[in-house]
Amino acid sequence: MLLTPINLAALVMTVPEAKRDGAGKKFGQSLAYRGAPLTIWSSQFGLDANSLMKTIERYVRQPATRAELRGSSFR
Repeated sequence: MLLTPINLAALVMTVPEAKRDGAGKKFGQSLAYRGAPLTIWSSQFGLDANSLMKTIERYVRQPATRAELRGSSFR
């Protein structure tokens, strides 16, 4: 799944300062190679791409669902 944030500069600023330059470089490399600065492989989560997309969308659109993760070992 290829993700393009609305504001890549703001995303880079969420990275701890000590790792920010490296993160910015990796985002740039991913953008050049894959066409998007962020790549999430659904296989890392044992899901197909459609299921992962629905899970992420639910997480973003329904903030109450985030509480489900607070008590789990998956963070």
